[in-house]
Amino acid sequence: MRLRPDSRAHAILGDEVTVNSYHHQGVHDPGGLTPVGWCPGDDLIEVVEDPGRTFALGVQWHPEDTDDLRVFEALVETANARRMALR
Repeated sequence: MRLRPDSRAHAILGDEVTVNSYHHQGVHDPGGLTPVGWCPGDDLIEVVEDPGRTFALGVQWHPEDTDDLRVFEALVETANARRMALR
């Protein structure tokens, strides 16, 4: 998958991410979110985010179905940092 280098998704996932890109539905209008990830060949939006939020990341695949926990680890890390900041 291609990720925009200036995105939070790229900061979390780096240059290498393998996903299942066989969909019967897809994101064609991301609304107010910013598309930051696409699969080569079909240009279907795979990742959106809201750069104005601390952690607003949407993915088209099921990250819970893989052994790659980077998205969940980033979410937990961000939530813990927020909790500590509010103390």
